[in-house]
Amino acid sequence: MVVGPGAQVLASGSVEPGAVIGFYNLDADNQWDHIGIYLGNGEMIDAPETGQVVSVTDLATPYWTSVERDVRSFG
Repeated sequence: MVVGPGAQVLASGSVEPGAVIGFYNLDADNQWDHIGIYLGNGEMIDAPETGQVVSVTDLATPYWTSVERDVRSFG
């Protein structure tokens, strides 16, 4: 795993608001395929795809709990 300058990989349970969540879909093209910003209380800001409305999404839904993720903080 490569971490860019100023980025810190966070351990599970230590996610704070403002952290960036990268989602990796193993069934797709083996690349990170979605990014969200953690808000706290198990929610993130989510922009699903071009043309769709940015919204607040619950990370406990079956879809988001099934996708591998990596959380980083730049603070």
